Amino acid sequence: MVDISCRAKRSLFLFRLCLRTCGSTAEPKWQSRRTTPPTTNVTRKAHRNGIKKPRSDRYESLKGVDPKFLRNMRFAKKHNKKGLKKAMAAKAVAAKAVAAQAAPK
Repeated sequence: MVDISCRAKRSLFLFRLCLRTCGSTAEPKWQSRRTTPPTTNVTRKAHRNGIKKPRSDRYESLKGVDPKFLRNMRFAKKHNKKGLKKAMAAKAVAAKAVAAQAAPK
């Protein structure tokens, strides 16, 4: 037979007693529960260096985004630039024509 110390016997006895009374093995009633941490000085310490807003990035990271979508987005941006260049060129030509008509002869 295995020799068990007095403390271990008492602990085992209390555990079995708890099983009979509460019927649960999750957390015996005789075990001490953890207390809540002290919150007395926490706000003062936090305000010493000032509470700052989290920095927001200009563009959200595209890490982990669907590669097919990213590729399509890249092409869409590229072709948007093409169209924008054409529109700007047309606008410049129109502005020149208006300026030529308005100029005194």
